[in-house]
Amino acid sequence: GLALTSRQKVPMCGVPYHAVSTYLAKLLRLGYKVAICEQVEDPKTAKGVVKREVIKVLTPGTAVEVDAEDARETTFIAAVNFEEDGWGLALLDIVSGELRTLQGGWSEAKTLTDEMFKAGPKEVLFPEGTEDALARLLSGIGPAAVTRSPAEPWIFEYGHAGHVLLEHFGVKSLAGFGLEGKILAAGAAGALLSYIKRVRKDSLALVSRMSYIQSGGWLALDATTIRNLELVRNLRDGRRKDSLLDVIDFTVTPPGGRLLRAWLLQPLNDVAAIRDRLDAVDEALR
Repeated sequence: GLALTSRQKVPMCGVPYHAVSTYLAKLLRLGYKVAICEQVEDPKTAKGVVKREVIKVLTPGTAVEVDAEDARETTFIAAVNFEEDGWGLALLDIVSGELRTLQGGWSEAKTLTDEMFKAGPKEVLFPEGTEDALARLLSGIGPAAVTRSPAEPWIFEYGHAGHVLLEHFGVKSLAGFGLEGKILAAGAAGALLSYIKRVRKDSLALVSRMSYIQSGGWLALDATTIRNLELVRNLRDGRRKDSLLDVIDFTVTPPGGRLLRAWLLQPLNDVAAIRDRLDAVDEALR
């Protein structure tokens, strides 16, 4: 579906370099991964074909330098760790550097579906051999296109994943991140960092915070409620246009738009916190 360039009426397998960002954005929206290759030796001294190497791989969940279709929507990449006794979830927003984790038993599978629906990840990492479980999960979060990235099951194992997390954050224990005893959540988070290191090592340093998703302080909204109330996407075609968020969003920057979306999906239920937020808005408008 890409219009390629040509030279002397001969079709060429390439695109104009000055417009590459447009083509990259289109490929990523379609769910493709794009390997970026560059020359790694001086053409003047090279013998024969100039040597080239893959310098990075752009994926829908990690390509933060490519202009997204909607910069007001946070781009998440998720990792889901499936085991017989439950599941673990990790959600990473590379732009903010925040890694959030969660785990539960299969009796709490709806919680996993709800969190995935709220985040709307562009890409999901999962252990090879768990394709059926992932398909059931994705069928519950709607028609949005999600790139599926299978990975070796061993990178989800706690022994490896826990070591990756400890080394990355420079700590001796995961207790400070709320992950003590959360083997499945830590497995998902560690696997996600291993994947980022493999495809986008240059982005790994951006991951600076990790926390465990705690319920409380806000009203819990499930996927069905968010969908039927058209809070962030309309029922017609699943896009942002004509949703409640689209109607009330008068923010002037993309980060502000992303914050408003997050607030809308987690409405406060603490009176003091609500008053503090309203006071802050009042102060900003003066």
